[in-house]
Amino acid sequence: MVRPWESTVASLALVASCLGLVAELAYFFEFGRYNIDEGMHLNAGRLIFSHGLLPYRDFPFSQGPGGPWFYGLLGQLFEPTLWVGRLGSLAAGLVCFGALLTFAWRCAGVVAALGVALLLTLELPALWLFTQIRTEAGSMALATLALLAFLGRRDNVLRAALPAVLLVGAPAFRLTYVVALLGVDAITGFELRSQPRKLAGFLAITGAVGLLAALPILAFPESSFFHLFAAQNTRAERLGWPMFPPVARFWFFTHPETSYRAVLLLLPLPLLRIVLDRRPGGDRERARSLLALLAAAALVYVPQLWFTLGFFQYFEHAALLLILAIGISLAAFLQPTTAPRTRALVLVWIALAWLAGARTIEPALPVWTDATEPTVDRLAPLREE
Repeated sequence: MVRPWESTVASLALVASCLGLVAELAYFFEFGRYNIDEGMHLNAGRLIFSHGLLPYRDFPFSQGPGGPWFYGLLGQLFEPTLWVGRLGSLAAGLVCFGALLTFAWRCAGVVAALGVALLLTLELPALWLFTQIRTEAGSMALATLALLAFLGRRDNVLRAALPAVLLVGAPAFRLTYVVALLGVDAITGFELRSQPRKLAGFLAITGAVGLLAALPILAFPESSFFHLFAAQNTRAERLGWPMFPPVARFWFFTHPETSYRAVLLLLPLPLLRIVLDRRPGGDRERARSLLALLAAAALVYVPQLWFTLGFFQYFEHAALLLILAIGISLAAFLQPTTAPRTRALVLVWIALAWLAGARTIEPALPVWTDATEPTVDRLAPLREE
C-alpha cells in the first residue's frame, strides 16, 4: 500500500498529467502533420456510403475494412471532412488512454497510473497517431479495451468472450492484430478446456463475430489478398523507399525521439525474480501480469517484421503495452516495503529518464507537426472528382 500523503500527491500529479495529455492531443489535432492515409480513408468511406462501392472489389484499398466504414459513417452522420475524421481518431485515443490508465490503477494503484500517464506525455508518435485518420487509433482503442476486459469477471460465456470479441475489431482496422487475437483465443480456450459447454459458446460467439468482421475480405479473396498482402509488401520496392532487415528495424523502437525507453525498458526485468519465487503473494501475480503484457507486446510487434518497411509509428502498438508494464513495475518498486535507498534510486532514475524524454520533445515536434500555414482546409468536405 502507498502511504496516504503519497497517494494524495500521486493523485494530483495524475490529474495534472492527464490535463497535459489532453493539451498535447489538442495541439496535435490542430497542427499534426498530414498523412496520405487520411485522404485514403476519407475517400474510401465516401465511395462506400455515397456511391455504394465496396473495397477490394470496386476500388483498391491496402488496409483492413474497418477504417473506411468507421470514418465513412462519421462522414455520413456529420460531414466528410478532415476535422470530423480527426475527431473520431481523437475520441478513440482518449478511450485507449483511459483504458491504459484504468488497467494500471486497478492492477497496481495510483502510482502505476501516474507512471503510465507521465510516459504517455512523452510518446509523441502515439499522440500524433491518435489525431490522424489512420488504422492505429481504432485498433489500439479496441485492443486496450480488450486488455481491460481481462481484469473483469469471466464467470459466464459472454464475459469470457468479451475480450476476444473486442479484439476482433482491432484486425478489422489493422490486420497485424490477427496474431494477438489468435493468442487471446488460445489462452481463453485453454482456460475453458474443462467446461465444454462454455468453450463451445465461446467459440461460437467469437467465430460469428470474427466471420462478420472478415466478411468484406473473405467475399473477394483474390483481390483482397493482392491489395492487403502482395501490393502492401512490395510497395517499398515499387516506390523506391528504403528497406530494412528485421534486426535493423528494432532501431525504430529505440529511436532517439523516445530515448527514455532505453532507460525505463529495464525496469520490469527485476520482477522476473518474483515470478520465479515460490512464495505466494500479490507481487508474484502482478509479475505474471507483467509477463503477459510483455508477451502481448511481442505478439503485436512481431508481425510488423513481415513488412519490408520499418516506419516508426508501426511499433506504437507494442510501445503502449510496454509503457503499461513499466508503470506497473514502478509501483512495485515504490512500495513502502521497498528499501528507502532503492526507492530513492528508482525515483532519480524516473526523473532522469523523463527529463531525457522531455528534452527530445521540442526538436522532435517538427517531425510530427506542421505548425506553418495549413495546406488543407480541415472543414472543407471532400470534392467529387
